[in-house]
This record gives sequence, structure tokens and C-alpha cells, in this order.
Amino acid sequence: MSEIGEMALEDIKEYGSLSKYEKTAIAVILQQTARKAGATKKEIMRILQIRTDEAFELFIKKVNSLMGDLLRIVYDDEQQRCIAMTRLVQSTARYVLNEFDLALLLYIFYCERVAGQPFVRFESILRQFEQVDLHAERKLKRHLTKLVQEELLRLSEEGGQDEETSYCLTAIGRCIFPEYYLKRVLSVSQGGDVSLEQVRDFFKLGTVDDQNRVDLEDNLQQLDLWSGGEN
Repeated sequence: MSEIGEMALEDIKEYGSLSKYEKTAIAVILQQTARKAGATKKEIMRILQIRTDEAFELFIKKVNSLMGDLLRIVYDDEQQRCIAMTRLVQSTARYVLNEFDLALLLYIFYCERVAGQPFVRFESILRQFEQVDLHAERKLKRHLTKLVQEELLRLSEEGGQDEETSYCLTAIGRCIFPEYYLKRVLSVSQGGDVSLEQVRDFFKLGTVDDQNRVDLEDNLQQLDLWSGGEN
């Protein structure tokens, strides 16, 4: 039996199967995510008939452990809502995010994870991308607006001028790049293969025990991106 298979069995032994309340909660999260809303923490706790944050967090951990290959539940602490994220296959991913969208998102992801910036100003993004296109400012505004509409970025603060506008990742934006995708990015930039442990250290993702383990090696047709809601 593969290591992934053994881990899946351990998850089942530890968490058991989903209760009818948990299945109902997942269905509600899926429905609300499809409407670009997400299910509120209060609503999910009511469905589950629980009262503590610990029980709520255990529910999310249980679902992600049992269904991590297909589905991931993400909790947005700022908006206090749950969002369902599913995998994007390569044939459909291009309709969600193009190469420029990914470049923008990955740059802001780097700024937050590696550089430790809580938000990135528009003028900083423009300096990085202005040589890419003669109409970079207009193009940036259009693509950043799209990423905000897709709920991958959030406007951190708005000023009277565009350069005062700042962006930060949402809970979905922080989870969209799985480790294997980041491994490919880091391997190319470093000019050689890197381990997933090096990826976690570089992007400050925590230890392997904190991550959902998915057998990405057996799913090479996947782009390995996560998506929330319908597009």
C-alpha cells in the first residue's frame, strides 16, 4: 500500500465517517460558495449543533482530512465564513486565470508569505510589471479588479489615488497554490530541483504535519490549483 493510502486509512481511523449533520454542513458550504457568498460560521455551527471554536475547527480538519483529494474547506477569519475549494484541471483552469493573473497573484503571494508584507500597494505592483506592457497601468487595474471579483484578493485600503490602493490575499488566495505547484515555481527560479520541505521553509507554510497530503504525482493532468465557487 502506498504512503498516501496508509495516511488515508489513518485519517478514517482517527475521524471515522461523516455524520448527517456534517454532510448537511458541507452541502450548505458548497451551495453558498457557488453563489459567491460562502456559509457563515454561525450557520455552520448551528447545523452541526456545536458551540465552541474548537469543535468548529475540528470539523474543518476532519472534512479536509477525509476529502482532501477532492475538496478543501477554507475558513475566512476576517469575514467569518466557510468556502469550499475544488481542484481545477488543466482544460478548465485557463478560463479562470490566465498567465498574467497567475503572475500577479504569485507576486502578491510572495510579498505576503516571504517578505512578510501585510498588503501590497498598487504603485509597488506597477513598478514590477510596468516593463511588461506599454499599457501596464490600465492592464494592471483590469486584472487586479478581476482577482478581487474572484475573491482571491481584497482591497486593504482605498485612497483618493490609485497608487494609494493596496491589496492583500483573501483566505482563498492564500490556499490557491498547492505545494507541488510552488515546488515547480521554486525549482525553476533556483535552477534546480527542490524538496517540498524547502518549499515550506521558503514560503513559510509550516511543517508537513500541518498540510493536507495529496498524491499529486498520480494526477499530472491537473494544474494543481484550487478554485472557490463557479466561474
